[in-house]
Amino acid sequence: MQTSPLISVIIPVYNGAEYIETCFQSIISQSYQNLEIIIINDGSEDNSSEICDYYASKDQRIKVIHQENKGLSAVRNRGVRESKGDYIGFVDSDDYIHSDMYKILLNNLLLTNAGVSMCNFKKVYQRNFTNNKNNELPDSEKLNVISKQEAFEHLFADTNVNLVVPWNKLYKKEIIRKVQYPEGKVHDDEFTVHHIIQATNKIVITEQNLYYYYHHPSSFMNESYNLKRLDAVTALRERFEFFMNNKYIQFQSRALNMYMHHLIIHYNLLEKNLPEETLKLKELIDMYRSDFNKYQNLLPARRKIELHMFFIHPQIFKLYIFNRKKLYNLKINTLKLKRLSKEKI
Repeated sequence: MQTSPLISVIIPVYNGAEYIETCFQSIISQSYQNLEIIIINDGSEDNSSEICDYYASKDQRIKVIHQENKGLSAVRNRGVRESKGDYIGFVDSDDYIHSDMYKILLNNLLLTNAGVSMCNFKKVYQRNFTNNKNNELPDSEKLNVISKQEAFEHLFADTNVNLVVPWNKLYKKEIIRKVQYPEGKVHDDEFTVHHIIQATNKIVITEQNLYYYYHHPSSFMNESYNLKRLDAVTALRERFEFFMNNKYIQFQSRALNMYMHHLIIHYNLLEKNLPEETLKLKELIDMYRSDFNKYQNLLPARRKIELHMFFIHPQIFKLYIFNRKKLYNLKINTLKLKRLSKEKI
């Protein structure tokens, strides 16, 4: 008799006593039962440790690891190393999942022989997990299977967050074990997603909302601007270098454009929120000018002209953006007036 594949679910915990039980309940209640649940307590200073140990005493599928605080990336890396499953998933401890999530993701993965199976997520503002089985399994025609090339294309979409985040997915173990999350960095998913895509043949996607992402008022993304946010710029620069090194010619220009525009965005945020960081501001300008000089020929003419304004001076670029917005608003208002005039006639 063929046994069901083992899925390892990795849960990082840090000072989560207020909410981790909701997360744990949603995982131990999965309709797919052959799970290895790896909870890594990353140096919590509240009573998260006791809660983790309590759940481990009640469910033999749970393995708890206690360690000094090393950060989210280090936790993910250790969880992958410790895992024994054929497939691996991540759940953040302040979120929760649909009771059929891993059953659906595994079925889709086996059906299509993809390397990664993913679902949509829903942002929630309160934790009200119930053992909900109202959502029907999607028919095969509702699935979207994308190739490696199509997945890379998705990285340049404004709606790429579903693809980038690590926790709404199920990975073949040989895929995720090729990836090392960068320890000490935030935005670790931006550093790794292109390597995951590179390691897989295709990705299967269901549009069902099976992962519930809790919008936490005190989360990192809601904190005031700080220097750690600049890791996003480093991640996008490394992604551009990845496309260069792997000779993905069709993506190089857009990756460069995305990186340079994010550098401009973060320069402006840094200047606005931490104007005293003059050395860091200069470092960003120097990096920008060096990379623009080196790679500008990859850019289409219009983008090159726009980005050259920032190269000359950041204030010139700001003035250009300000006037462009004014012209755009003027154009929209003119079109509205013409439409109103026609309606009166």
